[in-house]
Amino acid sequence: MGGREARAEDLISFRPAAARELIEAVAYYEREREGRGQRFATAIEGALVLIAGLPQAHPILLAPDIRSIKVRRFPYRVVYVVLADTIDVIAVAHAKRRPGYWRRRPI
Repeated sequence: MGGREARAEDLISFRPAAARELIEAVAYYEREREGRGQRFATAIEGALVLIAGLPQAHPILLAPDIRSIKVRRFPYRVVYVVLADTIDVIAVAHAKRRPGYWRRRPI
């Protein structure tokens, strides 16, 4: 993650629980209103691009190195950890429901 331009899909992987959360949230929003699920997915992709570009720039949520970024226009945060050569998404967490539930997940 040095000086080269990073592509989100090359650097970022989702832990299984985070992948399930993303799928469930997209489906929920799509049920609520057609097209909203796709807008949520696009907003998540935007957050991932920002994470890939500057992974250390986002605030530390849990010391020493778990960070998060707010998802634009949706009440969600992408919670992630920067590892040696990758970024692992730990949770796609609703910002208001069950705060910190993901802290029990292995890092």
